[in-house]
Amino acid sequence: MHIQSNLLQNNYFLVFVLFLELGTTPQSKKIYIPPRIRISIMKFSQKSLVIFLLILLVLALGYIIFDKYSQFRAQEELQVYQDGIQYGYQQAIVQMMQQLATCQTVPLYAGNQTITAVAVECLQAASQEQGAGNSP
Repeated sequence: MHIQSNLLQNNYFLVFVLFLELGTTPQSKKIYIPPRIRISIMKFSQKSLVIFLLILLVLALGYIIFDKYSQFRAQEELQVYQDGIQYGYQQAIVQMMQQLATCQTVPLYAGNQTITAVAVECLQAASQEQGAGNSP
């Protein structure tokens, strides 16, 4: 079988040629491929391998970048969440302190339990007023 030289330029044709039994030698059952075709096949194989490895590299880098970006975003969201919790606790304490400073009682709830908070200064002031009011 004779292959024209312009067909040798087509790498896809060379891959197809590999599956044909070109010039098998009688002493071996291996496929004989002329040197010119071997060089083209090796170039095609190296080129395909390089392209394949580049594609794998791009996919791996894409995955790593996406994974790191996802971790960064998750960490950022967690930090915002924790900052919000901290701010909420601070605001609750400030509000409770403001109410206690005006001698108001503040109910505190934890599950099924309720406790009423009162400022000690207000209790001391009230006891002094009662003590002063009871004296003639």
